[in-house]
Amino acid sequence: MNNLSVPSKVRLGFMLCIFTSIAYGQVILETDSSFNKASRTLLGIPLIINNPTIKTGFGGLGMYFFKINKKEKLSPPSLISLYAIYSTNRSYIFIPTVRLFWNENKMRATIATGTIRANNDFDYGENEDEFRLVFSEIRNFVSIDVSRRVVGHFYIGVMYLGTKTSYKFDQGSQDENDFAREFFKQKGIKDNFVSSIGLDFSLGDSGSC
Repeated sequence: MNNLSVPSKVRLGFMLCIFTSIAYGQVILETDSSFNKASRTLLGIPLIINNPTIKTGFGGLGMYFFKINKKEKLSPPSLISLYAIYSTNRSYIFIPTVRLFWNENKMRATIATGTIRANNDFDYGENEDEFRLVFSEIRNFVSIDVSRRVVGHFYIGVMYLGTKTSYKFDQGSQDENDFAREFFKQKGIKDNFVSSIGLDFSLGDSGSC
């Protein structure tokens, strides 16, 4: 069953990682250059995306910039953001994130949580026979990353990621839902929770994804 869930996870994860890095990197440069003129900045970016799994999605990215300590000169503005998408096949992405910088940019932390629901509907091949699978994959996650600068722009930290994955069968016809439910049962595919902890290494002013 891993070959069913991995494509959607990779596409969504890659999309979110790349977009968030680019958006944050571009906006923070403009915000940081004029941040002395205002203690807070609120920005909103409308979004339209297209993905093979969730189809066409509409939503936005809201970002609120602020300083933890207004007297610090080296720390970039901290960020509270909300990424939300709802798509034409009723999939959705909802991810609030807090990114903090303090102690003259020696310390940084990122806390993110959210829900991603991908409604899948595709032809699945097994033993040269193809059949249709209709199911929803729902991921609820929490991610915590705290790091400290050790030399130059090099940071070392600790990160934790916990992800709960569950499957729903309510997007197709009754026959399609029953078939997918029985298919998952025969394959031994169940709801699960995975957690991990490890070291994080990053280089640069805005960190890594």
